[in-house]
Amino acid sequence: MKLAEVIAAIDELYPFSSQEDWDNSGMQLGDPDAEITTVLTALDLNEETVYEAKKYKAELIVTHHPLFFKEFRSIDRGKGKGRLIASLIKDDIAVVSCHTNLDKAAGGVSAVLGKKLGLTLCCPFCPTENGGSFGVIGIYPEKATLGDFAAAVKERLHLDMIRVVGNKHRLIRTVAVMGGAGSDFISAAAKAGADVYVTGDLKYHQGEEAAALDLCLIDAGHFDTEVHVIEVFTEKMAAAMPGIRFIVAEKMKNCWHVL
Repeated sequence: MKLAEVIAAIDELYPFSSQEDWDNSGMQLGDPDAEITTVLTALDLNEETVYEAKKYKAELIVTHHPLFFKEFRSIDRGKGKGRLIASLIKDDIAVVSCHTNLDKAAGGVSAVLGKKLGLTLCCPFCPTENGGSFGVIGIYPEKATLGDFAAAVKERLHLDMIRVVGNKHRLIRTVAVMGGAGSDFISAAAKAGADVYVTGDLKYHQGEEAAALDLCLIDAGHFDTEVHVIEVFTEKMAAAMPGIRFIVAEKMKNCWHVL
């Protein structure tokens, strides 16, 4: 398949038209007429991702986070992102990103997170103007306190630590989740009737905001609330394009760690 055909197949699954106005999903780098036989998928584009693409002779890397997000004024081929770009061009490796179109999809980032946490009866709780929803809300089927549920989140997401707002003895039943950075939707989660909201990248005053709304919070981190979608995303693309070999990157890692 040509790169343009691969992009069209991805668009059928996760329409690029649903991305937010500020986003930059779609082709980041490449020749639409290039032949694609092997695709590497990853959350982020970094040196490890590019190394793996070369190892498996992949002509395309599909990431969640875009390669080009903020404006570039210069490209230094000797360091940082400039070095990655130069390396990709040298080896004819294309890059396509599915960011907010994957965030908002029915089977996207938050839906996968909800399933990973064992939620049932999930549905959107914050639909957007151009389709989809950034988060889902569902029922935690076990009788649990906030402390119990927080321990379950740590176990299911393989975390060393999480941050929590709320009384650990409070009973938890209704759970809202949003993969990545979901601080803008704290009030929406409370309005939807959630007992607890699981997301990432939360700040101190956002914890105060949630407490004032009687909403418990669990900050499980940006990486760890999103990375689980990559395997599901890859499986769906592989089913839609059986003639292409899809490989999930082995070395996806959180840049933050606990000492």
